[in-house]
Amino acid sequence: MTTSINPHHEQQSLFSIEGNTAPNLPENPQKKRPNIPQSASQWRNQLELSDPIGLLQGSASYYPHFLPTAIADQCLNDWQHSLPWQQNKIKIYGREVTIPRLESWLGQAGLSYQYSGKQLTAQAWPAALSSLAQAIGELTHTSYNSVLANLYRGGEDSMGWHSDDEIELGPSPIIASVTLGQARDFAFRLKGQSKMHSKIMLGHGSLLIMHAGMQERWQHALPKRSQPLQPRLNLTFRRIIQTDQ
Repeated sequence: MTTSINPHHEQQSLFSIEGNTAPNLPENPQKKRPNIPQSASQWRNQLELSDPIGLLQGSASYYPHFLPTAIADQCLNDWQHSLPWQQNKIKIYGREVTIPRLESWLGQAGLSYQYSGKQLTAQAWPAALSSLAQAIGELTHTSYNSVLANLYRGGEDSMGWHSDDEIELGPSPIIASVTLGQARDFAFRLKGQSKMHSKIMLGHGSLLIMHAGMQERWQHALPKRSQPLQPRLNLTFRRIIQTDQ
């Protein structure tokens, strides 16, 4: 039986949290929009870090209100238009297919990353993203040097079952995932099993931390949905370890 999460149950239970289904657009077009923070100290002053929800027996932690709604709105409005998006092709069982979403990989100069037969070279990340990576890294005790951004344009865009266990991520990576825009189900299953174990709805402005050891035991996915949905922008902060070092 598939389990959804209820935040009123104990933290290790699996639950369903209803986040904002879409960003809150300003009601008054003349109302001043907040500036996106450009330094780690500015981000620290905005982040909501109280009462994280534990998932999967401690394998992950969820912060449903990590970003203030107004800041999350502005990040979505800016980054869905300004980041260098592309629709890549990957190899699945030896066959090249077009991925059902847009991608942008950004980070420190000189980084390269390979997954599903695709070699990616990091493009320079803006100050707002590099400083957000620093602020989140202080929480997870990880020096993030890149972010893989995914833009899901509607319900037809998705991410299949996988673990983030590429060699460049090291043996037990800690990955931080920020959601902007449409709330979507995020599914989990144990490696070696075909049945979904549980799911959580990741809301606008939320943070999911996948702790060390999770990628060895669990897979995750963002399933397709038949109903019309607003765009969802996901930022997964990672530390790349160059294999030639």
